[in-house]
Amino acid sequence: MARSGMQHFLLKLKTMQRHCPESMRAIENADNDEKKLLYAVFIEDIIVPPDNSYTGEKYDYRVSEFDLESVDLENAKLTLQVGVEGSFGGQKNSISRLIRVSR
Repeated sequence: MARSGMQHFLLKLKTMQRHCPESMRAIENADNDEKKLLYAVFIEDIIVPPDNSYTGEKYDYRVSEFDLESVDLENAKLTLQVGVEGSFGGQKNSISRLIRVSR
């Protein structure tokens, strides 16, 4: 489930880069106080949508860590630190990656 959360995060990141470049620039240019708010808003919807009708094993994931490490405007690359936690059937797992993304 943590891997699914990481894929969800990367999908949102690439979608935002292509369709909302002004939002990504706001995150890239934010100072430390602004980053806290913008990061929280950026990752708040990267979760498994609740399904109360499902009676099987409970599963979920969430982004637990997100930090924009560096921005290379000349080569159009971002370096991100991302951590995701997931659980399925009572077992929890987490992954953390340093990711370089080009636009």
